[in-house]
Amino acid sequence: MQINDTENPAPQPSALESAIQAIERSLRADGAGDGGIPDGELSGFAWRALFRWAERENRVSSPEITPERQGGREHDLTFLPEERRWRKFTKQDGCGFTVDFMSDNPLLLPGTPLQYLKRLLLQNTFWGDDTQLVGVQVQTPGARIITTQPDVKGEAPLPDVLHDYLCREFGFRRLNNTPMGYYKSLSYLQGHFAMFDVHPANFVQVASGQILPIDVIMIEFHGKELVALQQRLE
Repeated sequence: MQINDTENPAPQPSALESAIQAIERSLRADGAGDGGIPDGELSGFAWRALFRWAERENRVSSPEITPERQGGREHDLTFLPEERRWRKFTKQDGCGFTVDFMSDNPLLLPGTPLQYLKRLLLQNTFWGDDTQLVGVQVQTPGARIITTQPDVKGEAPLPDVLHDYLCREFGFRRLNNTPMGYYKSLSYLQGHFAMFDVHPANFVQVASGQILPIDVIMIEFHGKELVALQQRLE
């Protein structure tokens, strides 16, 4: 039986997915990579692509929307009581952090817009989170990426409880490397998926005993970088 696509349209990508696709297409025509753009220029290329996407999709946020409280190293925050969500602003001209490699050694580095958005999408996919891309404040200097994330009621888990939960419930294994993020943070690997900046303040333990991440660095690795991480497993 032939399916009528007009009656069963394909699901539309989320704003987060749409922005990622737009940036990838801008970096290389087939979206497969950076097309030889020097590393030092990748962030600028990605920001410009994100600005163009935001203008096209009517997702340029007013500069009058400002955070109510200062957060950590990556975000500032506003609580939205009616929605029970947090509005999160990246630091001015910042995109959080990512983990890259030099001579098989993992390094914590400032992220590009593409790395940051992919990190959020992976957290949604892996953990069932609901981080949503609101838009971009196009300012020079001071551009910010704005998202919202559900407010989760609970408490920070004890470090040993968090470690046992990640290993028992998800099969994560701890990595033996220097902290990536908070100075006491840990790093974990499960298959292709690495998680950095793991410490109790970045998780919430809810009444059922389930533990949910709220602000970790999730990255998928392949090839020699994955091998380098596997060699660091405890």
